[in-house]
Amino acid sequence: MGLTLPASETASIKARQLTYYALMSWGLGRLYSDARIIVTALVDNTIKAVTLHESVSSEIGLRLRATGRSLMIEVEDPLAEWLPRRIDEAMELRFISVLSDDWDIRPSTTGKIVWATLSDEPPTYLSGAPWPASGEPWQERKRGTG
Repeated sequence: MGLTLPASETASIKARQLTYYALMSWGLGRLYSDARIIVTALVDNTIKAVTLHESVSSEIGLRLRATGRSLMIEVEDPLAEWLPRRIDEAMELRFISVLSDDWDIRPSTTGKIVWATLSDEPPTYLSGAPWPASGEPWQERKRGTG
């Protein structure tokens, strides 16, 4: 599912609306809280960068894809550069790295794409054998043995 947005202050609202609609229709509503923050940060960061460059297109693209219980969020803009210019922009990227399973930046035919993934799957470290009911992964100690 995708949407082309003008680089304006209403872009984040439209991006969140599309994200909500897509996640609810795909049965991934539990991801909406984190996805909303990531989409807002990516779109807002992109709008800031695009509006600083008058020589580029003022449109950005948002694409959402679901695969099983995972979501791929992509925001495309016409700028080839990707490093944040200010500390507050870097902080938005930190939010993305904390909330997402993975994220990165890749070139596109017209600029770049910043992407992030979210999953409704339990982390792989939770897929091992269950711990004993005592909550301890080791043998229970007998009283008085240390």
